[in-house]
Amino acid sequence: QGLTIPAGGVYGIRDEPGTGPQQLHVDWGPQKTSEYESNLDSMPLTVLWACSEPFCLAMATAGVMLSVGAGDMVVFRGDFVHGGGGHLSTAFRVHAYVAPRGVAPPGYIVT
Repeated sequence: QGLTIPAGGVYGIRDEPGTGPQQLHVDWGPQKTSEYESNLDSMPLTVLWACSEPFCLAMATAGVMLSVGAGDMVVFRGDFVHGGGGHLSTAFRVHAYVAPRGVAPPGYIVT
């Protein structure tokens, strides 16, 4: 079936000055990823690209902050527990969802 970027699955996000860390969360949730465990090639993914400025990403599994440098990209499973590290820059970074064909991105995206 293959993976694709669903319609509405790519957008820019940025931190406003004074923004604190994001709460830890998963983008796709267990109810959406558990069905893909038997076929990991179709596991939904999240992509974050620091296209011009760095940002931090809290990784709950490791209990550490990951510093993502300008120009770097992070790709992780949709059920990975993470959170944005708070205000570092007002520059946009690119956020994208990758999913099996026909699967819509999570419904909480605000445009």
